[in-house]
Amino acid sequence: MKIDRSVPIPIYYQLKQILLDEINRQVYMEGDCIPTEKELMAQYGVSRMTVRQAVSELATEGYLTRRKGMGTFVNQRKAKISTALDVNRIGKEEGREHPSRKLLDVRKEKASPHIAGILEIPEGSAVYSIRRVNYGSDQKPSIYSHIRLAGALVPDLRQHLDTITDGLHRFLDRKGYAITTIRQTIQVDHADQEVARVLDIPQGTPILTITNVGYTAQGLPVEYTVDSSRSTSIQITGTRTPTA
Repeated sequence: MKIDRSVPIPIYYQLKQILLDEINRQVYMEGDCIPTEKELMAQYGVSRMTVRQAVSELATEGYLTRRKGMGTFVNQRKAKISTALDVNRIGKEEGREHPSRKLLDVRKEKASPHIAGILEIPEGSAVYSIRRVNYGSDQKPSIYSHIRLAGALVPDLRQHLDTITDGLHRFLDRKGYAITTIRQTIQVDHADQEVARVLDIPQGTPILTITNVGYTAQGLPVEYTVDSSRSTSIQITGTRTPTA
């Protein structure tokens, strides 16, 4: 993979994705030291600032660890989709089912710099913006989802609106973009005006926000989803290897 200066995707982000791809393909194994700043600068023809920003973000996201005087090392591999949190399980674990889901709207928009960087597409290119809401057994809105897909991957999306309401991943599977890995961020946030309106709660109410970026086995980012849930209580059980 090379830096492509002809596309409007930040150079640091391209370098970050190159390094992440090499980590996922185990070019760099757990515990390996990645190339030094000077080596990365020479290999990709980028500035020191670009290298530092790319490496810093990977370290913040838990892929790398810096060790003073020793270098930067690869951490344990990220969780696969089988261990990523499914937002639909939150309510069930609290005794609330999600018996229905409603598609609010589907729009075709131009990719902002933020969305373009995540989906690795040129800024301003077409993306589908999908909004849907889950309802609990009490018929109150419980989870608001905002999904983005690259328009070039699913040009016939509007012909399958009944399918994507309940089976977006199955639809992507059939299109040849099966998601095998999800990079996930979970945080407690506060409802903005849009989320408050959809979930019928006061603006500023604490909510649980789960952000997912879904990748194919080849490392292609296909789906970017932000789920906003009324629930702010969550228990995650797992295992890890102790570190010094």
